[in-house]
Amino acid sequence: MEAYLREVRRRLRVDSATEEAVLAELRAHLEEATVVHQAMGLSRERAEARAIEQFGDARKVAGQLRGVHGSSFNQALLAAFLPVALTIVLKWVAIPLLRLSAAWQVVTSPAFLSVAALLLLLPTLRWEKWRYGLPAWGFFWAITILGLAANL
Repeated sequence: MEAYLREVRRRLRVDSATEEAVLAELRAHLEEATVVHQAMGLSRERAEARAIEQFGDARKVAGQLRGVHGSSFNQALLAAFLPVALTIVLKWVAIPLLRLSAAWQVVTSPAFLSVAALLLLLPTLRWEKWRYGLPAWGFFWAITILGLAANL
């Protein structure tokens, strides 16, 4: 069983936290299947072999698991990239347009700046991997909010 799990681990290619959780769950299912086969009269070794046989080739299992759990890297990348993109849009498009309108007084109000600061919490509500993007969110939103505050 250990060799099978090592082979799945080697081919899984997800972040370490996801990898540990997936392998722990896979191990639990393999153990459960082994117990079932032992209850049917097979030896421990044969029961493990039968459980592994039922799960299938380690390469295919790893590929299927990567398909299901592989989006965690994409979430982390998006969580890190999104604040950069939003800050660029805010700083170079939205703010100049707002300065041209009468709404500029609203944008520079402390209430608006407080709401903008609270938007920093959005990734924590939506994405599992928000922790990867939180430093980027904090840095770029701080730059934007400080820039707005400097224009008061």
